[in-house]
Amino acid sequence: MLQFFTPTNLKKNLYRTYPIVAPLATQVFAVATFMLAARWLPPAELGAWAMFLTLASFVEMARLGLVQSALVHFSAHCTTEERPFLRMAALVVSIGASGIGAAVMGVLGWGCNQLWRLPELSGLLSFFPLVALATAPLRWHDAVRTSTQDFRGIFRAALLFGATYLALLFVDNYLFEKVSIYALLWLQIPAALLTLFFRRKTVLNDLALNTLSNTERPHFITWLQKIWQFGRFGLGSNLFSMIFQRADVLLLGAFVAPAGLAAYNVATRIVTWLDFPLNAL
Repeated sequence: MLQFFTPTNLKKNLYRTYPIVAPLATQVFAVATFMLAARWLPPAELGAWAMFLTLASFVEMARLGLVQSALVHFSAHCTTEERPFLRMAALVVSIGASGIGAAVMGVLGWGCNQLWRLPELSGLLSFFPLVALATAPLRWHDAVRTSTQDFRGIFRAALLFGATYLALLFVDNYLFEKVSIYALLWLQIPAALLTLFFRRKTVLNDLALNTLSNTERPHFITWLQKIWQFGRFGLGSNLFSMIFQRADVLLLGAFVAPAGLAAYNVATRIVTWLDFPLNAL
C-alpha cells in the first residue's frame, strides 16, 4: 500500500489519469463560464447566449467528426514521412470546416431569429466566424495530441485556455463593471491566440514545415481527399447526434421567453456534471 505513494508510482498513476482529466478540464471551464454568464447577464441575454452555444456546438462537433476521427485512424497506419502531410491537411480541413460551419450557422440563425425572438443572437452569429477561425488551430492541436495519445498536452492546453479566458472575463468585469454578451464571445480570440503562443513549440513540431517544403503538392491533396472520405461519416453521425441532443433547446426557443430558456439551460448545465466520467472514458 505504501508503494502506491512513492514518487515514481504517483507520477505513473497521475499520468494514467490524464485521459479522464483532459476532457474533464474542458467541461469544467465550460460549465464555470456559463455559470458566470448566468450571474452577469440579464435573463434575456442569457437565453440568447444559451441558444448561441447550442448553434456553435454543431460547428464544434462537425470539425471534431471530420478531423479527429481521421487523424486517429490514419496516424496509426501512415509512415513517419507521410505524417506531416496528414497533419497539415487536417489543419486545412479544420480551418475550412470552422469557417464554412460558422457561416452556415449564421445564415440559419438569421433565418430563425424571427422565430426565436432573440435580437442579440444576430450579433453573436455575425462575429462567430472570426472566433471559429481563431480557435480552429487549437482544436486541431487537440486532435493531433489525441492521435498521439498525449493527453497531458491536451490537459495543459485546456487548462491554459480556460484559465486565460476566465482571467480575461474577470478583468473585463473589473474594468467595465459589467461583462457584455459580446465580450463572452470575442474574448475567446485572445485566449486561443495566447494558448497557441505558449504551445508554439509543440504546434511547430506537429506541423514539421521543413519536411513539407521538400515534398510534392499532390501528396498533400491526396491526404485532403482521404480525410474528407473518412471523416464525412463521423461528420454525419455527430451532426445527427447533436440534432437529437439539442432539439429541446431549439424547440423551447420558439415557445418560451428568453428568460425561461435561460433557466432551462442553467438546469441542464448542472445535470451535465453527471456525464463527465462517461464522456471522458
